[in-house]
Amino acid sequence: MVERLLEQEKAIAQVLGADKKSRHLVPTWQDIDVLESINKAVSPLKEFTDALSGEAYVSVSYLKPVIHLLNNSLLQPEEGPAPRRSC
Repeated sequence: MVERLLEQEKAIAQVLGADKKSRHLVPTWQDIDVLESINKAVSPLKEFTDALSGEAYVSVSYLKPVIHLLNNSLLQPEEGPAPRRSC
């Protein structure tokens, strides 16, 4: 859903911006940045979700490889500086 929203960003902005009552709903650049970050974080899980949601076949056999991949690659912290926290 986030991917679709990013694809249709310009059309959404035009439609919402055309009406005075909905103009405040036009996504800002900060909103787009957040959506792009969310999309980047969840896009690797899309393939797994599609594979595990099959109805015509047994999908329990997918669990062990998926859990292994999640633990060993997707959930590992990225290289680089740690984010700063403000108190």
